Amino acid sequence: MSVTRPSKKKRQLIIGSATLLLGTTMLTGCGTEAVKMVTDQNGVKSEMVLVSKDNRVIEQYGSNTIDFQKMGANADAIKGAIYDYQQKTKDLAGVEYRYAVGNSKALEYTEVNFDEADLNKLKELDILQGDSTDADKTDFVDLQKTIDALEKIGYTKEQ
Repeated sequence: MSVTRPSKKKRQLIIGSATLLLGTTMLTGCGTEAVKMVTDQNGVKSEMVLVSKDNRVIEQYGSNTIDFQKMGANADAIKGAIYDYQQKTKDLAGVEYRYAVGNSKALEYTEVNFDEADLNKLKELDILQGDSTDADKTDFVDLQKTIDALEKIGYTKEQ
């Protein structure tokens, strides 16, 4: 019997996921709160952890598992979209994006540190979405508004 070692990208995603769990466990003991939001729709299984202090999101960790067949898309279209997103985030302060693409599935992992990131740049690149009317402008990401927005598009809060 032989044992094969996972590819480098797969190991990085596994390490990233383990870091996500360990990091949120450690952070919640430091006066912060971690909220996990999940969804599984149209071939995309997504998990997002929002780490906040008071109601201000300070970090966001997200992972997506994309099943091309269930999504109804071909691998080339997904690879193109992933490449475009990677180019947007490549040298963006406070954002780390990793991915692995196979013949039938893709894995994505994104970390955003909002203390380091430029919120205006994130909005400009359509990485961060939300109201930008003068009445709603803030210099931080609001936890409850983020949870509400995610629930509107099918995420549920995991206990």
